[in-house]
Amino acid sequence: MAMEAAFARSLEEQYAAAARRYSEVSELLAEVQNGYFVDEWEDSGVGADFVPMGGEGFAPFMSGASNDNSYVFRLHRYHAVEGSLEALIQRVADDWRERGWETKVSGPFAGYSRVATVTPGGFSLTAQEDDGMLTLIASSPAYWGDPDALAAAVIERGEAESAAGVHGSKYARVDGFARLLPGTYRPFPAWDALEKYPPVTE
Repeated sequence: MAMEAAFARSLEEQYAAAARRYSEVSELLAEVQNGYFVDEWEDSGVGADFVPMGGEGFAPFMSGASNDNSYVFRLHRYHAVEGSLEALIQRVADDWRERGWETKVSGPFAGYSRVATVTPGGFSLTAQEDDGMLTLIASSPAYWGDPDALAAAVIERGEAESAAGVHGSKYARVDGFARLLPGTYRPFPAWDALEKYPPVTE
C-alpha cells in the first residue's frame, strides 16, 4: 500500500491493520521458537510487544520510510541453553537455509555468534548468543502509517485493559520478565477498550 493511501485511512482503520500485522509477526516468532524449545521463554522485560516503533532503517528497506511515517513491530525472546550455543546458532542457520531463506552468519566475535535472515514475506529474524541465552528477534516489515498516533492509541487502550484486569496475571512480569510459551503473547488491545473499560472516577 502506498504511503498516501495508508494515511488516507482513519486511525481506527490503521489500528485494525496494525493489529493484524502484530499477530503475523507474533505467530512467525512462535513458529521459530517451537523449532528449538517448546517450554517457556522470557520476553525482553522492556515495553510492550504490541506497541509499534518507527520503521526507519529496518530491512527490507522501504524507500522514503522514516520514524514519522512508518512503523514496525519488534519482538524479543530469550531461552537458556545447555551445551554449545555456537552449534545451536549453526543449526538455526541450517534450518533457515533449508526453508530457502538467505542467511548471514557472523562470528564468533568475542565468543558470540549470530545468524540473520529476511523471509520472503519481508520479516526479519535474528538468532544470537547472549550470555548463555539463545536470543530470537523478529521484526515485521515496515508499514506506512503514523507511528506516534498508533503507539499512543495502543498504549492508552492497553493501559485500560490492564487496569480492568482483562488478562489477569497471564502476561505479568515477575522479576522484570514475562515467561511465556511459544505462541502465547498478549493480544493487541481492542479498539473499543476505552468504551468497555472507562477509568474509575471517585
